[in-house]
Amino acid sequence: MSKVDLIEFSKNHSFKVVLCCLALSLLANLGRYDFNICISFVTVIFFDHIIINYTLLLSLVLLVSCILDIVWLSIEGPISHHYEHIPELEKLATFSFVISIFSLFFKILLILCVISRANSGQYSQCTQSVTKNREFEDNDIDDVA
Repeated sequence: MSKVDLIEFSKNHSFKVVLCCLALSLLANLGRYDFNICISFVTVIFFDHIIINYTLLLSLVLLVSCILDIVWLSIEGPISHHYEHIPELEKLATFSFVISIFSLFFKILLILCVISRANSGQYSQCTQSVTKNREFEDNDIDDVA
């Protein structure tokens, strides 16, 4: 997959990946409670603003989330012995474990989308326009003084 393909994919499908992360976080929350739902809801609600202005912050939060998910998956991997006496909860915990693996995959894909979208021409044009607006505001302040 080339850089151009990844940029095109991120422009066309980033929001869909965020929605998949939200859905998988909601499903995984049936068996374990964590912070992934908060991250997903904030990203869905403020998607355009976060992608343009807080790309690094979102990438780092997602990276920390992935690391914590890997730690949780490695600790809770052999979960069957926790639920020997309650088989219904064992099935729910196994379901949550499998969904967490899918969620981890989509978070990694989202990190790639966010990073490649930030490197696209659209993002650099937004950054240039914000810089020009700030320079214009600074000139207005100098003219008044």
